[in-house]
Amino acid sequence: MFFFRTLIPLSKHLWECEVPLIVCRSIGFLGYIRLQIKEHTVIEAHPDSESPDLRLDKLWPALEEYLSSINIEQLGRKEISHVPPVVILYYFLNKYKNDHGGNLPETREEKELLKEMIKDVGKSEDGNNRLILEENFEQALHYVNTCVATRAIPNHVQTILEDDNCVNLTQHSSSFWIMCSALREMVKSEGVLPMKGTLPDMASDTHSFVTLQNIYQKQAQHQAESIYRRASQIARDLGLPQETITENDVKYFCKHSSELYLIRGSCIADEYEKTSLDLTSYLEDPDSLIFYYVILRGLERFINEFNAYPGQMDDQVEPDILKLKGIIGKLLNEWGYSHVLRDEKVHEVCRYGGAELHSVSSILGGCAAQEVIKVITNQYKPLNNTFIYDAINSTSATFCL
Repeated sequence: MFFFRTLIPLSKHLWECEVPLIVCRSIGFLGYIRLQIKEHTVIEAHPDSESPDLRLDKLWPALEEYLSSINIEQLGRKEISHVPPVVILYYFLNKYKNDHGGNLPETREEKELLKEMIKDVGKSEDGNNRLILEENFEQALHYVNTCVATRAIPNHVQTILEDDNCVNLTQHSSSFWIMCSALREMVKSEGVLPMKGTLPDMASDTHSFVTLQNIYQKQAQHQAESIYRRASQIARDLGLPQETITENDVKYFCKHSSELYLIRGSCIADEYEKTSLDLTSYLEDPDSLIFYYVILRGLERFINEFNAYPGQMDDQVEPDILKLKGIIGKLLNEWGYSHVLRDEKVHEVCRYGGAELHSVSSILGGCAAQEVIKVITNQYKPLNNTFIYDAINSTSATFCL
């Protein structure tokens, strides 16, 4: 019950010490998690989907020499079935560019035209005299949708490269920001991020695939070495020890440079001391779980005022409903909102009487444990700010407050 009275001073202290804080709360069928973290950087974010990094729009000499050495239309059917899809795509992409002023296909119609060029050569007869498309040509068609485009710097990475911590380094800058500064220099001079240096599985003979893989790996290694030299020089200029930047760290950083992610959180104490919260966009949806956040804030005020949970005593459920509704209405007025919460939501929380359900608490504990692992390992994106779980409808939502 006195948890809420200790939360604000604890939040302030840990914020000043730059120590992350995760607050979990479970009441009835409701769960709440709040992550307080001053600054959190992620290198390996593990995106849900990612296109192969083939760089056919930014060829380097070794790759261009290899790809140009193979003329698809001069090969026999047996040979052509073993050509890597990357080579097929490059060959027909080159033909397309020659016919269209050196431009890459951008629109759906233009990409369909490129696909037809690939299909015309990739068809062969099966045992039943039916025309089928070779597997490597099928994969080349798939790459048309995912890999034929000018590879831009992702917005979330560009934001990091323009951040003040990246531009204006100090002796207190972390290795992450030093590597970002080196990356920024590379992007300025070359206009691209370092390559991963890996190729997806593809239909090809072993020799051709290994040759192609080595070309990509060597380029990725060359770029990582360039970033390492830049980062080491930056560290020396700042008067930092040589071990501040390691080659392995830079290789890891370069491999995942397209996944870089930055979170700057807010202090829980500041959230409680604000005279207003920007909830406008959330409150427009009558089914938004933000209403449960408002109720939980009202619940805290109720506890601080009456030293008990609403509905904790059976004979006080109805009076407590009126008290809690009054507190929530006052809270919304303080924030500048005239919204009225649905009665059933307030009644529901009062009926809980402060009880915790094992099933809800266990789910919440698992979610919180995941967030802790994300913060410790600097992998995956942690939730940004507030998480609400509604066990009745099996729904959840995150809010940045």
